[in-house]
Amino acid sequence: MLYLQTGGRRGRLSDDVYRALAPAYLMILGSTDVVGKVLRGPFALGSKSERSTVYLKTAAGEFMLRRRGGDPYQDAELDRLVGKTIRCHGELLDYILVISDWSVIA
Repeated sequence: MLYLQTGGRRGRLSDDVYRALAPAYLMILGSTDVVGKVLRGPFALGSKSERSTVYLKTAAGEFMLRRRGGDPYQDAELDRLVGKTIRCHGELLDYILVISDWSVIA
């Protein structure tokens, strides 16, 4: 059995449902507010996803940043945030934070 938490709700999924949904659904961890420093550099070193990208470094870890509706590979709006500390709201999808709203705090 797998327990899944999404948007404050918990659900228990059978192994069959887990195998059917894992690629698309189980990586969605829910809506969140996060504070961290925006950086550009290598991300996911040693994996198939390794690349230089914009990411958010927080006390809880590092999350690749994407802007809802923005280009997933080269987003000028996110590039302008590099080096700044932001408070943002978005959806956490595994290690990717898709932000919909943010403000610069430092």
